[in-house]
Amino acid sequence: MQSQKSKEQIKQENAKRLAAITRHFDPVTGEGSLVKRVKFRITMRNVVYIPYTMVRDVAWIRHVMAQGSLLMYAQKLCDADGVAFKEDVFNEAYAQFLETRLDHDFEFWAFTTVKIVDKKTGEEIPFKLNLPQRKLVAVFERFRMNREPVRVIVCKARQWGGSTVTQIDFSWVQTRIKTNWNSVIVADVENQSRNIRGMFTKLAENYPENMAYDMDGNTIKNLKLVPYEGSSKTRKIQGRNCIIDISSTEKPEGTRGFDYALCHLSEVGSWRGTAMKSPEDLVQSIRGGVKKGELSMIVMESTAKGVGNFFHREWLAAKSGKSGYYPFFMPWHGFSDYLSDISDDEIDTFIETMDDSDWHRWEQGATLQGIKWYREYMRSENMDKWRMESEFPGDDIEAFQSTGS
Repeated sequence: MQSQKSKEQIKQENAKRLAAITRHFDPVTGEGSLVKRVKFRITMRNVVYIPYTMVRDVAWIRHVMAQGSLLMYAQKLCDADGVAFKEDVFNEAYAQFLETRLDHDFEFWAFTTVKIVDKKTGEEIPFKLNLPQRKLVAVFERFRMNREPVRVIVCKARQWGGSTVTQIDFSWVQTRIKTNWNSVIVADVENQSRNIRGMFTKLAENYPENMAYDMDGNTIKNLKLVPYEGSSKTRKIQGRNCIIDISSTEKPEGTRGFDYALCHLSEVGSWRGTAMKSPEDLVQSIRGGVKKGELSMIVMESTAKGVGNFFHREWLAAKSGKSGYYPFFMPWHGFSDYLSDISDDEIDTFIETMDDSDWHRWEQGATLQGIKWYREYMRSENMDKWRMESEFPGDDIEAFQSTGS
């Protein structure tokens, strides 16, 4: 199965793959983002990259860019008033730019306002999206760029924060962009739904003061999630009139009371259904009540649970273009954590020692450094082929097949 390419061609391709998964990402400047972006000059030397949709949809931003930079825009405002340049004018324009950016740039908003717990240190840190999360957000943004409702099915293999970034994306829409925009979280059991909603509770506890606005455009000092009409399952974002509802396959009737725009269906592959309804019926009844316009979202995610079940059929329909859902899968070799160093002196020898299994992983898209890590991990943990593919699938086919009985 060895590649027909020369060693030099393999090394060149490997360098491209390695650069793609280790690329620098700065949510403040926008460098390294996978979302379509446009250069914007604060000054002639201070450059950031803002989402294309921000330029497309905001006339004021286009006007500033036509002046050359935000600083030059402020200078021309002063010239028009017949006064010397005032720094206050620039500061006001910069503040307006930041407010506008928070409404259009999810990655910037998340890093600026959201705190998460670092698994390594246990400390609260700004939410800087990892590569798999950035790839998923880029999918969301492609739907939004086309002014289409977001419809995505996610097959999860590793713990990379897919549920977290989905729920925080929902929170961004509900806190910054839309009022009266209700969401629902449905899982197999209610506690799973509560845990997912808890991400918003944590977000609200650490949200900066006066960074959210109520329905009248007034600042909200502290973002709060409050009970809705005494319900234990339903909460409302105070001042925004956005509901966050939870439900489960055990008690699905609770999802029929609201006009939902955002829908998170979690671990669908584990849904057992009820005596009266199959998972297909449950999902269809929930999805059927979700708005279909711009900024509506349905994200259906699960780990693979074998082939032939409902989630697998939905996945295949998305892959074949028979549904409106985008199929999103993140293979093990897309993570920068799973790499072992190979020196320049060793790389030729390493290529020569690759067997058919190694070349199969290369064809799936792995780097040489990733293949070396895969070998070492499999040996150190005494993993057989089936268990390794189950834990670290290289594509969606392995993910589903390796989870069969």
